[in-house]
Amino acid sequence: CISAFPDTKGYLVGGIEGRCAIHIFGEPSKEESFEFKCHRVGKDVFSVNHISFHPTKGSIFATVGGDGIVNIWDMDSKQRLKGFPSINRTIPCASFNAQGNMFAYASSYDWSKGSSF
Repeated sequence: CISAFPDTKGYLVGGIEGRCAIHIFGEPSKEESFEFKCHRVGKDVFSVNHISFHPTKGSIFATVGGDGIVNIWDMDSKQRLKGFPSINRTIPCASFNAQGNMFAYASSYDWSKGSSF
């Protein structure tokens, strides 16, 4: 998944290896462009399925993934602000509303455990 910064100065990429990478346009310093592990539980690695930026606080974003967890991050401080308990189902997408005071997500089965699940 990919999501552009609200200020259009860069973008975030999430992948199946449970990582997010922050990319700044132009020639960024090593402190500006970085990657981090985000959707991992013990030795289990889950995909990052969606990234959603807060509409009014540009450095705040949420990631959701195959682990059924919602994480809220601060890009400027490079820290996770909040991790919510797993819902035990994949979360394929999520979004803040336009005012940034509500957050919604969907849950589904993504076939990662096969058809017998």
